[in-house]
Amino acid sequence: MLGGQKQNATEGSTAIQATGDVTVNGGLSPAQMVEILSALTAHVETLGNVARAQIEDRLKAFEAGVLERFATDDTTRSEAFREPDFLAATLDAQKAFARSGDEGLREVLTDLVAQRSKIAERSRLSLTLNDAIAKVGSIPDSDLNALSMIFTFQNVQNNGLMNIQQLADFLSRVCLPLLDNISTSESAANYLAAHGCLIPPSGIAVQTDALGIISQRYGDIITKGVSEAALRDKFADYDHLLQKGLIVDSPYGNGQKVFAVSGPQLETVLSQVGIYGEYSGRYKEVSSGSQPTGDEFQGVMNAHLPRISEIMATYNQPTIKNSRLTSIGIALAHANLAKGPLRDVDLSIWIKP
Repeated sequence: MLGGQKQNATEGSTAIQATGDVTVNGGLSPAQMVEILSALTAHVETLGNVARAQIEDRLKAFEAGVLERFATDDTTRSEAFREPDFLAATLDAQKAFARSGDEGLREVLTDLVAQRSKIAERSRLSLTLNDAIAKVGSIPDSDLNALSMIFTFQNVQNNGLMNIQQLADFLSRVCLPLLDNISTSESAANYLAAHGCLIPPSGIAVQTDALGIISQRYGDIITKGVSEAALRDKFADYDHLLQKGLIVDSPYGNGQKVFAVSGPQLETVLSQVGIYGEYSGRYKEVSSGSQPTGDEFQGVMNAHLPRISEIMATYNQPTIKNSRLTSIGIALAHANLAKGPLRDVDLSIWIKP
């Protein structure tokens, strides 16, 4: 005790004694985070001077990536660097990148660490992320891409899409980077299952194919269209919608009519031109019975996304289409896609804490 001072501290409180000024910082500064990451680095096993230099370079690159992510992502928590479980997960991430040095792996690990920092309590989400960080170093890029393809079709629905062009742009951004290096073999599915990332095909159940999933989620966007009479019957203001350019000829060239924009955002778009009311549900209902075949859909989409047939054929491989992701597989797929269009989409949408 200082100068014979006495004090008591209850559980959860902090007792401070000093003879001069005291400064208390709640969060962690970048310098403090560097100090902690560097301390963890000291525990990474190195083999020889040459390997040590290479590993140190990799750890510095990983450290820089983590600091940049924490500096640019307001949803991360620097306070996580005070939590033992988070530090253990970060150490696992450092070890994985030190062994590999692969830039793609660094990006995936950085996202997993960032996602892990957001969770203070012990929960299924934090535990899933711990497992994902520990396992990702053992998952080849081609297998990560397979998980991401499954995730895109089975778990993701983009409610911001309003027309075929936007659907094509979305599939292009998400799927095209996966196509040139993706596993579709049975051995890959078995390997991912052994690591707890997916449930492989059972040999009995046959799941919905790519077109079926797209029709279920974006049927009012890809519809072949409806006759003018059917639309007039459903929408009393048909002529007004037509005059505003909101009803156009079907892109399938079959003489039918379609809404120029559709989906959950339809009412928002209509309100911007002074049209109010419930339209998206009624249009979905009237257009649902006019879905295209695979050839028809690909014929229209080719103008916007020439590799659409390749995307659909890849997903339709039995080892992809008939597999199901575990929570670890979802976390890995999400982190892999966070290098692109899912960067700002929180994982807790799919894995509840």
